[in-house]
Parts: sequence; C-alpha cells; structure tokens
Amino acid sequence: MPQTTDSLGTWDNLGTLELTTDWQVFPTTMIGGKMLRFTYLYDLSEWETSEKYKSSALARFYYPAINNTVSPSFHLYPKPQQEIRHFPYNDGLLDIGAKKFIYSRKYRYANIESITVRLQVEALLE
Repeated sequence: MPQTTDSLGTWDNLGTLELTTDWQVFPTTMIGGKMLRFTYLYDLSEWETSEKYKSSALARFYYPAINNTVSPSFHLYPKPQQEIRHFPYNDGLLDIGAKKFIYSRKYRYANIESITVRLQVEALLE
C-alpha cells in the first residue's frame, strides 16, 4: 500500500471505503500499529449546504486470529481535518471495519438519501 511521511513518521495507507450502512472491512490488515489516522473524503460545500441526511462513521477492530471477535465500536465525526486516534493495546494483527451512521437535522423524512462519504485510514509504522 502507498505510504506517506510527515513530522510524526511514516503512515501506511490501509485503504479507503465508501461508507454504507453495512459493516465493511478496509482492504489491508494493520500489523502491530498503535496509532491510526482517519481522513474523511467528501464534498465540504455539499456537506454544509445540503438538505440531505448527514452521516458519521462507526468503526471497530476485527481480530483475525480469533473468529467472530470484534472490539467495541467508536464514533468518528466528519471534519475537514484528519483525526488521529491512539490504540495502545494492539500487539498483533487487526482488521479495521467501518459503516455509515445516518442522522438528520429534520425528522419525518420518507427518503433516506445521504451525502456520499468516503473514509481513509492509515497506520503509523513503528
């Protein structure tokens, strides 16, 4: 996967997902990383002006060495800045999954049309 380097170190791109209401797993497994960087990819002007439903993301870890085991979910809120999360307890292989969580400022919508949002995740290499 592509890597980028900044003042914190080198980041391994684990992939990008277009968020849906179903859980999806990012295409690359994280190996022993303890810091993740999440980047929302969306049209900011559409986000600020649209009457469509807004959405955030729920993310969780999948433990491939232990069948059917996942971590508690954590919420990620859309923002133009990248978000860094520290996970000190990862000593092995982790898959990362995410899904869209839809909310609205207006109630009684018959049509659940939401803004297209993609989420990219990167792991800081040690």
